[in-house]
Amino acid sequence: MIDTFCWVVAIVVFLIVEASTAALVSIWFAIGSLAALIASVLGVDVLGQILTFVVFSAASIIVLRKFAVKKNNTDKINLDRIIGQNILIFQTVDNSKSEGLARINGIEWRVKSEDGEIIEEGELATVVKIDGVKLIVRKNNI
Repeated sequence: MIDTFCWVVAIVVFLIVEASTAALVSIWFAIGSLAALIASVLGVDVLGQILTFVVFSAASIIVLRKFAVKKNNTDKINLDRIIGQNILIFQTVDNSKSEGLARINGIEWRVKSEDGEIIEEGELATVVKIDGVKLIVRKNNI
């Protein structure tokens, strides 16, 4: 009875962890816990339940991981789509003063010049990369 309760708790914990992350992290262990719970209900001893958990978790990783990795490799995350975009600077970019702001899709970003060049308010710049929470930009010379 206690082992059945433990497997239910494990399922819940693994599903909470899975729901709180953007990547597949613990779904395999939730599947393994479910299999062990079924084994527990069927009267399998604790060692057999643990073995069932390990086997089903490993099988889940082997079978499902390739689908997860394949999908993640082909889809760009939203931040990647910002790279290469032209943006309008609405606060002068001056790396020496740690100043510079731009807005993309309604979100305000701190901006840093790629080469240290000052980019004036109202000028266009191209996003070169993202460094933490800052956009690294290059002034557009039109």
